[in-house]
Amino acid sequence: RIANGVSISPVTEAAIGELHKKVCWAVEMALEAVDRNSAVTAQVVIDAKPEINRLADALDTHLSQRLVAEEDNRLETYRIETDMVENLRRIYYFAKRMAKAIAERDTVPVGAPLPVADDLVHEYVMETPAVDFTTVNDKSTANRRREQVN
Repeated sequence: RIANGVSISPVTEAAIGELHKKVCWAVEMALEAVDRNSAVTAQVVIDAKPEINRLADALDTHLSQRLVAEEDNRLETYRIETDMVENLRRIYYFAKRMAKAIAERDTVPVGAPLPVADDLVHEYVMETPAVDFTTVNDKSTANRRREQVN
């Protein structure tokens, strides 16, 4: 982005930051749900979908309006900014999948085999693009989990 001379407006940066913060929170909560095997925490992550979608959709609208702005590199800027939004959507998708794996464990009838959620969660964590966890406390579950994976 910097090498191409692309700069993000302060308004757009703030909006992307808000979505980033919410997605990081969802990832941390999903990892907490896995760590504690908590269906309640998992449901909180699942229930965040409308808020995540609202933030991402508002950003999409804002970015499409900025596309007509008279600025240098506006197409490159639009491409980079929309990529950021899509990557954050994907990260939330995997956090939600982890949460669903935990929530579904509680809905299995007594005596039925449990789903292999631990394997699925590990696979999802490995497939999820790198997340900037600078907004997460150093002693958080997210950092502990990331260290375990590495």
